[in-house]
Amino acid sequence: MLVVKVLKGNGVVVGVTVGARALRNLLKQEAGPRILKTVEASEKEQMKLFYFNGSCVDVERQTIDGVYLDRKRGIWKTKTFEYPDVIYNRGGGAIFTSASEKARKFREQMEEKNIPSINYLRGFNKLDLYSILKKNEKLREYLPFTKRVRSVKVLDDFFAKESAGFIKAFNGRKGEQVIKVEKTGPFFTYRYYKEGLFTGRSGSTKQLYEDVKEVLGNKPFLIQTAIDLMRYNNRVTDMRAELQRNGEKELEVVAICSRVSQVGSPITTHSESFPYDEFLKEKLQFSHEAFEVADRKIEAFLTDCYEALEGHYGPVGELGIDFALDRNGKVWFIESNAHSAKVSVVKAYEEDVVEKVFENPLRYGKRLVYEKHGIPWDEE
Repeated sequence: MLVVKVLKGNGVVVGVTVGARALRNLLKQEAGPRILKTVEASEKEQMKLFYFNGSCVDVERQTIDGVYLDRKRGIWKTKTFEYPDVIYNRGGGAIFTSASEKARKFREQMEEKNIPSINYLRGFNKLDLYSILKKNEKLREYLPFTKRVRSVKVLDDFFAKESAGFIKAFNGRKGEQVIKVEKTGPFFTYRYYKEGLFTGRSGSTKQLYEDVKEVLGNKPFLIQTAIDLMRYNNRVTDMRAELQRNGEKELEVVAICSRVSQVGSPITTHSESFPYDEFLKEKLQFSHEAFEVADRKIEAFLTDCYEALEGHYGPVGELGIDFALDRNGKVWFIESNAHSAKVSVVKAYEEDVVEKVFENPLRYGKRLVYEKHGIPWDEE
């Protein structure tokens, strides 16, 4: 079979989308550690890999001016590639959401060529996520009260019952569209992280509404009940789970990281990270029995979340799922990430786990390409 020989001889080609800054850094020979981990994984899997974003795509010629590592010379170079066998969105994926004619044409061409993707090409809408998970009876207990804010009245009603809440833009990454609001008498103190911790105060719900719109750039937003999170050294904690399908398409909870916020920060972005079993047992003093109970509950919750999202959006090779324990040990869903940056797992875990979290998605992508061409996986 010719296609088998082609794949065996040249390797499956992965096109990895990244942001413009990452591409510039590669051409300055400044590859970040997580890019290097992906390259190492591709070498182990005997796959070819190049990086690109929308500006690199030529839809008329159906080619991409990608950036790749010349392994013999050890330098990053630009080369014109045909469209890849499989796509992996690691950021810079505007071409998958843009309304431009070029982006629309590229998406059409991908569909015509039946080019699979390792992960979802579009990011999640937080309100949509909540709505999808709420339909699942097994997951409702993990969801904090959530409501879209269309008017000041929503804030009036919310703070008539609650003393604190989280305001979130529908779309946003790295915690930069998340605002913690606390009611103190007639005032509302709000905190958010954007290249540093910012604090503000509003004198009324009307002023709060206007302040939030300014901070979020008039993006649509929601409000959620604030979870009374477990703390360590008076800093809030939450968890990031890395769930992936391996080359056999089996679902694995590859790693769970406990994250500890910076002092005073309402979120755990730019946090310290630990393996969660070590953190719960050693830092939070969970007994062996208490940890085992929590671990079983958490693994079932994570698996149900992953499968519920696949049920709505279709099969996928990886998701990052953020969740937390409150002071009573109850599990709460925070959000899911379609494009996990894998920052926490690299900080927290030893090399064997880190290697696995970068290798699994590529093996899954290779499996998709084999299936597309009718190649038995045992020939891999």
